[in-house]
Amino acid sequence: MRTEIVCKMMKIALITIFSLTGVDPEYDQALADIQATKSWFDQYLKKQCAVLGCKVSVQMTSTKPSSG
Repeated sequence: MRTEIVCKMMKIALITIFSLTGVDPEYDQALADIQATKSWFDQYLKKQCAVLGCKVSVQMTSTKPSSG
C-alpha cells in the first residue's frame, strides 16, 4: 500500500517537472506548435465568418443525470 502511494507521488512529481517550460525542448516545441495551430485556426475561422457573413456561438449544457 505504501509503495503504491510513493509510486503515485513520484509519477505526479515527474509529470509536474516535465510539464514546466524550459525543462524538455520537445515539450516546449509541442506547446509552441499547438499555440501556432490554434492561432491559425482562429484566423481561418475569422476569415470564413467574414466570407459567409456569420458568427460563431457556443452553447454548453450540463448532462447531470436526473435524480429520481
